[in-house]
Amino acid sequence: MRTPFLPLATVLAAAVLARATTIHLPADFATIQAGLDAAAGGDTVRVAAGTYSGPGNVDLSFHTGSMGAGGAVVVGEGAILRNCVVSESVAGRGGALAVEPGGLVEDCLLHDNAATQYGGGAFLSGGVMQRTIVRSNSAPDGDSKGGGGVYLAPTRRT
Repeated sequence: MRTPFLPLATVLAAAVLARATTIHLPADFATIQAGLDAAAGGDTVRVAAGTYSGPGNVDLSFHTGSMGAGGAVVVGEGAILRNCVVSESVAGRGGALAVEPGGLVEDCLLHDNAATQYGGGAFLSGGVMQRTIVRSNSAPDGDSKGGGGVYLAPTRRT
């Protein structure tokens, strides 16, 4: 007798994987805060390069939770994150944020965040982080690979 376990497991796995999405700003939402509010655990909010100001684009509130990289923010090519505070966020890499090549983070405070793998405060795989205070973050023992405050990922020079 055949059991429907495998097909059911496949459907359930596909449903779980389908939940994670990438929200593109400003294409999907008019403000950064609206995009953050719409995001669920595991989602990525990708903000296009540009200058964002006014209500819904300053004094942002990040939801805490567990995400893959950059618990609150992923700062990528052409993106600038200034004058921010990120706290009580958890991720695999970069409890508060992940900085990718071409990203800039300055004048921020990253505190009381955690990573299960690398960089309790930040995971830097490129980009620049300057005049930023990183304190009381952790990458606890167990699955952690290191970088309680900041983990600098190895890069290749071409």
